[in-house]
Amino acid sequence: MISSEGIEILNIEQGTGNDTCALAAGTMLCKGRYRIISTLAQGGFGITYLGTDTSTGRSVAIKEFFMKQHCERSSNSTHVTLGTQGIRKEIESYRLKFLKEANTISQLNHPHIISIYNVFEENGTAYYVMKYIANGSLKDIVEQQGALSEKTALSFIRKIGSALNYIHGKKILHLDIKPANILLDDKQPILIDFGISKRYDVSGHQTSSTPVGISKGFAPMEQYSQGGIKGFDPSTDVYSLGATLFYLLTGEVPPEASIVNEDGLPPLPNNISVGTAQAIEKAMQPKRKDRPQSVADFLNMLSAKKPAVSEPKQEPAKETHHKKAKYSMLTLMAVAILAPLIPLGGYYIFDAMFESEGIRAVAVISILPLIRVNIKIKEYIAFYWELHWKNVIKTFFYNLLLQCVVVGIIGVIYESFLETDIRYEFGRDANTFLSGYIPFLFATIAMEIAAVKKENIF
Repeated sequence: MISSEGIEILNIEQGTGNDTCALAAGTMLCKGRYRIISTLAQGGFGITYLGTDTSTGRSVAIKEFFMKQHCERSSNSTHVTLGTQGIRKEIESYRLKFLKEANTISQLNHPHIISIYNVFEENGTAYYVMKYIANGSLKDIVEQQGALSEKTALSFIRKIGSALNYIHGKKILHLDIKPANILLDDKQPILIDFGISKRYDVSGHQTSSTPVGISKGFAPMEQYSQGGIKGFDPSTDVYSLGATLFYLLTGEVPPEASIVNEDGLPPLPNNISVGTAQAIEKAMQPKRKDRPQSVADFLNMLSAKKPAVSEPKQEPAKETHHKKAKYSMLTLMAVAILAPLIPLGGYYIFDAMFESEGIRAVAVISILPLIRVNIKIKEYIAFYWELHWKNVIKTFFYNLLLQCVVVGIIGVIYESFLETDIRYEFGRDANTFLSGYIPFLFATIAMEIAAVKKENIF
């Protein structure tokens, strides 16, 4: 489809390699240097062949400029007709751009960008010859094996990210990052298909025009607009790189950009780390200003990944527990001096329980808020460390029960042993104060330590 501005807008889909417009096996190109073996794929802008370099015997991939919706070739000819008369001039400009970009890419030198060996014109169209990679694409791998592990997926994304950083430094946007355009060469990812890439000058203005390619699920909203990406903005490739990572981790093509804009992304599997999930969500924000502004920023987010939601915390959890235990002992030291004073008051109730059966129930209820004077402090600690509320309640009632029993028993034993009434002797002088206070002090410390060891959370 040609827009009102003369801009070609195509959905980019990989063909099966059986299109009747493709060159027949055995066809010779470039004055007999290359022989066509078979058709590998056909997309919106070209046909890719497996060929042989007759001068070296090396297998090569040959990309032919062939706009599927507008180019024609008869079954008994190798010549290509570039569209109808009305749009031939526009298609010709894209052919020249194809040649220009092929020459540009041939000058790129990066281990994760496809190597181009030769560029030439023939049959009324243009060709470039590149390294043949036989192991298939990341799309093929996922279709055959299912979703990749996070470690494997991140390794691929970081390497392709380094390739994107490299071309962005040369003011080039790829604009078609997707799993089908990342091949595997000896387990190393190689970025291919610069057919709709754009070059920009130092001020960020485009210096080349290309068809506006749309790979559904991988292209952000701005690529659907008239004219496509007019200013240099790496965040467009960042979106596609994040969408590619989404595919590698889920085995599913991400929703189209319009759906992401309305409903957001579907949840990632629980075994994906929080940091990676957040990085993908950030990269695939509908608005460019909300995304990482460079591939480097996106990769930094992945490097700072957090543990998976569903993975049990091993060593970090143990370290955190130690911190909580440390805070418990600090709390213990802070409240141990004051806490026994309340259990002394609780002792009066226990004493009353022995004198009157009628107030036994009231006494048990009344002592609960008296004994745990430091429970609020512990609740604040629990909140700070984001402990589950069930653990807080469990420990609270455990300590209440333990202290009620121990305080009552110690109070009765203490009074019987000294043959004195704490209610009258407590506070009469310093010695009596200490003799009544110290046992409750040690009792409280013992109960706090017991709670720490039993619950293992404070």
